[in-house]
Amino acid sequence: MTRHIKNLFLSLISFIFIISFLSCSGEIKKIDWTLIADIPLSEKIVIGIRNENGNKRDKSLTINKTKLMRLKQNEKIFSLENDSSLCVILNQKKGFDVIEIYVYPCNNYTENETSYIVEPAENVEFYYIESFDYSIGKNYMIISRDNIIDKNAVMNEQQGNLEYLLKNFEADFLYYNADRQELALPYSGYIMKSKNFGDFVFLSSFWGQVSFIP
Repeated sequence: MTRHIKNLFLSLISFIFIISFLSCSGEIKKIDWTLIADIPLSEKIVIGIRNENGNKRDKSLTINKTKLMRLKQNEKIFSLENDSSLCVILNQKKGFDVIEIYVYPCNNYTENETSYIVEPAENVEFYYIESFDYSIGKNYMIISRDNIIDKNAVMNEQQGNLEYLLKNFEADFLYYNADRQELALPYSGYIMKSKNFGDFVFLSSFWGQVSFIP
């Protein structure tokens, strides 16, 4: 066997081995981090992973440093844990090999008589405040293009098409959503555009503290 043929043969064997290994061991997920405001890079988050048999394991990720994560066959992410001073949201789509992880401060706003003032951040599309309307039993958001959110914003009647409203509004507006979670106080949030999926990502300082991943 000539050296050239031998090298080709070894390369083919290596390729088959790698393909077989990956197909048996699951999939590699790239981690795309987005950090808002001053986030301590020494902090870690813990991802809870579960397979179809209910077996669980934890994976620790260092913020902005861990770039890859392996999911074995039939495994899914079902929870996360993080420091209580931070909020974390995972954004993932079926069929994509990337997981977006957003890390941001919890409820960083001040309030005066006429407005909420959320801490400004780079690359944010919109700011919002979420609260609960006890008179009708629904959550609502007041959404603004800047970080000063008008408490007296007028309700937008075009319910059910929030993405359209985000692309076409001029002044701050109030929007009722489908959530029915009683909130003891208003919570601030950011809206960003996903770099990988193109959708809007709602970074709520309330929901970002909930560990369950649907």
